[in-house]
Amino acid sequence: MKALLLFLVLSYHTIDCAGQWQALQTGYGGTVTSVSFTSPDTGFIPAGNSIYKTVDGGRNWTRYAIEDGNTYELKSIHFPTPMVGYVVGETVYKTTNGGATWDSLHTLSDRNKGDLSVVKFIRFADPVNGIIGLIGSPLFTRDGGNHWAMTGSTFEAPSWNRDVSVMNDSVVIMGGWNPTIAGDFGMLSKPTDKGETWDGLSDNELYFESMQIKSVFFHNTMRGWVAGSRIGFGRPYSSMRVMFTTDSGETWHAPNMVFPATVNCIRFANERVGFAGDQTGAIYSTTDGGVTWTTENAETNGRGIKDICIVNGSVVYVAGESGLMLKRTIVTDVDESREGSVFSLYPNPSTGRVHVVGSANHSDAHDCDVEVIDSFGRLIYSDSMRSTTFTLDLGSLAKGTYFVRIRSGGHQRTMQLSLI
Repeated sequence: MKALLLFLVLSYHTIDCAGQWQALQTGYGGTVTSVSFTSPDTGFIPAGNSIYKTVDGGRNWTRYAIEDGNTYELKSIHFPTPMVGYVVGETVYKTTNGGATWDSLHTLSDRNKGDLSVVKFIRFADPVNGIIGLIGSPLFTRDGGNHWAMTGSTFEAPSWNRDVSVMNDSVVIMGGWNPTIAGDFGMLSKPTDKGETWDGLSDNELYFESMQIKSVFFHNTMRGWVAGSRIGFGRPYSSMRVMFTTDSGETWHAPNMVFPATVNCIRFANERVGFAGDQTGAIYSTTDGGVTWTTENAETNGRGIKDICIVNGSVVYVAGESGLMLKRTIVTDVDESREGSVFSLYPNPSTGRVHVVGSANHSDAHDCDVEVIDSFGRLIYSDSMRSTTFTLDLGSLAKGTYFVRIRSGGHQRTMQLSLI
């Protein structure tokens, strides 16, 4: 039945915060456990018995309330395509028109299917093949959510399912942990038939580390990451909360950094750039494939991170406790020239007047396309120059971090600029 009624339209504006992160005000003050974006501007979050949608990159949000009486708290949302999406709480709902309306598909009322108070995720490899993670055996569907069935034995799949990484329509890696008398041990599994039965990956390293897996991300079938919490309970107390594999999970290794708190989620934009968030609200980033990690300058006020969504490898959305929603654009220093230093700018930091200089060996082109981008990824200035050496007057811009992108004669470079 049609279960979604337009309830309220809320307009909020973004608030600038420290560094490159932008705080988004959705109008929801509870814990945001899941976020799904179908484009850099269009996204959704589950919030209580409602779904909030933005079409302008988080500046404004529209609230839609589900009023069929079958749900009290939506837990997870996922859009396998821009038009088809799923959200789960007490009931599974589906949209086929980009979130305009939602249909009730399936009520998870059978307690033998798991503890519904800890539904952790819903993911679809494509519009018809999906999985729900919860305590006990996960549920899977092969017909777009119309029918759900229990997966194989809990000995073949983690009984506390926390996250899943979908790489294509047939390769899925699910992570969680299995409780035992001696304590919990982390476990990874993958299906051989799109979710009906599961085979455990090699988990000796995770077993001996006594690591509860709370987040899984695989770049491809060979390279992947897991994150979570470390525990003791009769086994050697783990020193690791993040680990990675380069051989499909046969062996696992720890990065150089020891994360100080439980890591709730880890996601990568590509094989070099990734983000992780922990229970204290700290956000970490890497630009070298996880060899080194840096603590991000993001004001979360101690609110724990619950989910990270990276869109098109260029925009990062972070969700968490007490209505926390953050956004950041991924802008890296790009130099596609062989010389590696075709363009430079000075002074940097600057009070407004910035000189751009093309190197002497860049004599094959004299026309430049110039763009200035703010720290949130917004294009605020663009022009074409008849020379590779010129001056920009940016004195009217607010103090902060910007990026100057220059293209000329097949060369491109993006340089970070600080205005003071």
